[in-house]
Amino acid sequence: MQRAKARVSVGLHISRLWLIGLALGIWVSALGPSSAQTGLPKPLSIDEMMQKPVFRMARLSPSGRYFVAIVERDLKEHIMFFDVAGDGQPIASVGMGDSIVNWVNWVNEDRVLLSFASYRDKFGNMVNYDDLDEVRAARTNRLLLVNRDGSNPHRLFSGDRQMERYRSTWGIADRLHNDPDHILIPALNQGDVDLFKVNVNTGAYEVLMEGSYDTVDWKTDGNGRVIFRYDNADTGSGYDVYARDDQPDGKIKWRRIKKIRFKSERNNEADDFALIAAGPTSSTYYVSARPEGADTAAIYLYDFNTDEYVETLFRHDKIDITSVIYEPTSREYLGTFFVEDKL
Repeated sequence: MQRAKARVSVGLHISRLWLIGLALGIWVSALGPSSAQTGLPKPLSIDEMMQKPVFRMARLSPSGRYFVAIVERDLKEHIMFFDVAGDGQPIASVGMGDSIVNWVNWVNEDRVLLSFASYRDKFGNMVNYDDLDEVRAARTNRLLLVNRDGSNPHRLFSGDRQMERYRSTWGIADRLHNDPDHILIPALNQGDVDLFKVNVNTGAYEVLMEGSYDTVDWKTDGNGRVIFRYDNADTGSGYDVYARDDQPDGKIKWRRIKKIRFKSERNNEADDFALIAAGPTSSTYYVSARPEGADTAAIYLYDFNTDEYVETLFRHDKIDITSVIYEPTSREYLGTFFVEDKL
């Protein structure tokens, strides 16, 4: 009996050819001069594709000149920085010891924020990730700011165990493109998930928006103004999405616009509605949604004032689409990407 062959196809719906050229240029630069001269590498075998990647989560800096990636060396993870126009060798590296990196992203051209996890046994001793099957250990998440050259590390929310540990695997709520010294990020504060404005150089922070006991996330318009709040539903079976409603007296009220039920992880389905990024106008947002009667989730431009899908941007007949590529300044839609597994 022949074993079924697995095939993975990566789809890219794009409206700008220059974006494809940029992506290929970065990829060739990362491979180094020899790979660029010999052409594209041969397709990977199934065994090779199933191996743990040694190079993952590459992220471009805001200018596109540098990128950062998580690289495994000698069973240890490192944060490595590269110059896109360089020779493929890292310009700086930060070793993470026995910790596992959850994610890394740029906060400005010179500095990144990363989330990492460590494991400790009941005595407080560090436990290697590969030993977790044999040793009971508790996972703790942390956030770290570090410069592109590996200098000036600062552990965010250090000193407040509740804020530092809770939801540290979440990403940045808003990178504040017009303010390179600050970012917005959620954290637990005396029982509430609040939104904080953080100075990425010093680590100083202040509360920008207070949540409630049920609040789990925040969304902005891409320019630092909070316009959405996610709360856990009373039943525990999903979450409620609230839109900001400014009052004449300066107070803020929140009106519920969507009630979303959790999808079964076993079916690997996307949620029926998910906010992705602010759209090109003050009342629109890019969303992944499955309207009533639709078989798959597609990408829409959604007007949250009228609760209408004003434009269908991309739909796939067989799989859910949950990603958007957009220009961060104009908020113009550029495309989307997806991965389709086939047997």
